[in-house]
Amino acid sequence: MACNTAHMFMEQFELSIGHKITSMIDVTIEDITSRNLKKIGLLASPNTFKSGLYARPLRRTGVIIETVTNQELQKLEELIRRVIANQTDSSLKKDLEVIVDRMVRSGCEAIILGCTELSVINGLNPIKYTIDPLTLIAKQLV
Repeated sequence: MACNTAHMFMEQFELSIGHKITSMIDVTIEDITSRNLKKIGLLASPNTFKSGLYARPLRRTGVIIETVTNQELQKLEELIRRVIANQTDSSLKKDLEVIVDRMVRSGCEAIILGCTELSVINGLNPIKYTIDPLTLIAKQLV
């Protein structure tokens, strides 16, 4: 499944179709634990933050999760909405880089892009230190 937020309904989807779906969340957690990362930043939509899709399983592995400030959350929501509205330009990536840089300076070893629209912004030339669940799941499925 190539949408982070849709993972909130994973169980219902699996029951509907009668088999297990490969989870972006699980693939991302596996990547983080295999690299023995201890402190991770999380960038996501408000719903993904509220749901704990990444935070709960990461905490079970002992990983420390840093989230964004209220101002950064508002900026992320703006970036996500601009991608959805197809209003993309180079300023989106620059704004995303500012948040990633702040989290790295605060000690995060890597930053999860926990929203598909953030993966779109990150593009083919990824920002250093980012973990893109969309890319991870694509690699696993291929």
